[in-house]
Amino acid sequence: MKFIKVPVLLFAVFVFSSCVGRGVDQSKLPQPQSDFAISYMERIRAGDYDAAISMTSENVREQLTPQLFSQMSSLFPTGTVYCEVIGYQTRKFFSASITDSGNRTSSSVCSITVEYSGDDGRYAVVSANVDSADVMSVSYINITPTSLSQREANRFTLKGKSPTHYMILLSALGTVIFSLITFIVCCMTKDLKYKAIFLLTMFIGVGFVTINWTSGEMSALKFFITIPQLYARSASPYSPWQICFGVPVSALIFWFTRGSLKKKSD
Repeated sequence: MKFIKVPVLLFAVFVFSSCVGRGVDQSKLPQPQSDFAISYMERIRAGDYDAAISMTSENVREQLTPQLFSQMSSLFPTGTVYCEVIGYQTRKFFSASITDSGNRTSSSVCSITVEYSGDDGRYAVVSANVDSADVMSVSYINITPTSLSQREANRFTLKGKSPTHYMILLSALGTVIFSLITFIVCCMTKDLKYKAIFLLTMFIGVGFVTINWTSGEMSALKFFITIPQLYARSASPYSPWQICFGVPVSALIFWFTRGSLKKKSD
């Protein structure tokens, strides 16, 4: 049975290692854009309208009226406030001049997401897009007040979930258990034709069903290959868990054809 334990153990390690969420990689965080975004958010929180306007992209300045600015400022927590970068994404754009094809200019848009927490028990998730062309400016800002931190709101829990959550979770675990049992039976079946193919493809899932564990939003793809069938992961401690699984086609084919393949090999 030793030859069975090794692949089963490797499979288990592979599945559960995918569950390990990673925090924000500070070494790759674009520091100038991050500092600029936080400085902009602080201007809004402090009610410094003129400073915020000067840091806003020209094409959206007209939208940032004093009334809207005041509403945005009121969404921040009060008292002693702490902020932490919980996400970022950078997109780069290149353009070439028609008259001088040898010169290319580049610009980037960096999305910075910051969580604010206050001693009043309130939280706010603030996202800002920082354009980096000639000078840095903010082209987009969104403030979402919350009653829970993103760590708490997106943690994996079974409490208060819908029947759909439980159905997807049990289906995902069921595919893994079914594949493991089938793998063991396949290893122990003698004189089985295509045995090596079955063993190599036993943990490959066809199709893709996923659920956002926080929101309950589901999606599915028909033509998709997943290795292994179960994939559970949170991109960071602040992100929702994604529970995904595929249909164990190879395991199903094994049970449907096991008898006939044994007879043919005889």
